[in-house]
Parts: sequence; structure tokens; C-alpha cells
Amino acid sequence: MKELEKEFNDIYRQIGQSMGQDDITATIFTTLYIEPEDIAMDELAKKTGYSLASISNKIKLFESMGMLMRKKKPGSKKIYLYMEKDMIKVIKKTLLAKENRGMEVLKEKLPELVKKYKDKAKTERDKKKIKIIEDYNVQVIKIEKIMQKIRKEFEEA
Repeated sequence: MKELEKEFNDIYRQIGQSMGQDDITATIFTTLYIEPEDIAMDELAKKTGYSLASISNKIKLFESMGMLMRKKKPGSKKIYLYMEKDMIKVIKKTLLAKENRGMEVLKEKLPELVKKYKDKAKTERDKKKIKIIEDYNVQVIKIEKIMQKIRKEFEEA
């Protein structure tokens, strides 16, 4: 089964490299993802060959995305990690959280910002800046519509 883990890691590293991801992130991800049970952080360090500090640093990314749970077991001082296996659930949660936080603020604030400064723009440069923000607002509205379609697809999945 070590070969399975190695080949899975190789595949994911190739994908990660094409997206600018480093090898340590890919290796930690694949090791956690393929592991059916919780794994102690020190065991993960042994399996991957990376230090506890490096692993601790990288797993923060996975935690922030809602992909990873960190926990302690009764009677143990060790930290155990578990990677969520349902990627549809993770991506849906991540997309919805970002959509809800960012879109509402942008939809509310951008038109106010344009309205506040549009009449004050005297130079061509300032007018171009206002136009850039107006265009950005149009893009935000289009992105929101796309996100709604994506959300619907995830709910159906």
C-alpha cells in the first residue's frame, strides 16, 4: 500500500505544481487525505519526513479551508488530525462562506463609493479610477450570479 500512497502523492504533486503549490503542501494533503483514520501529528511528521513545525504551519491552511479537523484524544497529549474526505462538502462550504462575506459588503459599499467620488473626480486619471471601480462593481454582480449557479449545482450534488 506504500506504492498506492506514493503514486497518489505523485499525481497530486503534479497538479499542485501546475498551480504553484509546493511539494510539502501536496505531500501533507495527500498523506492526510488518504488516511482513513485520525493520525497523530508526530506520526504524520515521520510519514512525510517533514518537521512538526513545518507540518503545523501547513495544516493551518487546510484548517482555514474547513478541510482539516485538529483534536486531542482523552488521556493523550498528542494532537490528532483528520482530513475531510467529502471535497464537494468542503468546496461548497468554502465558496458559500466567501460568497456571503464578500459579496454583500461589495454590493453595498462599491455603489456608495462611486456615488461619493464621481462628482469629485476632476482629472482624467481620477475619472479612470472611478470607471475602474464601476467596472469592478459590474463584475462583482456577474460573479455573484455565477456563484449562485455554482451553489445550486453543489446543492444538487
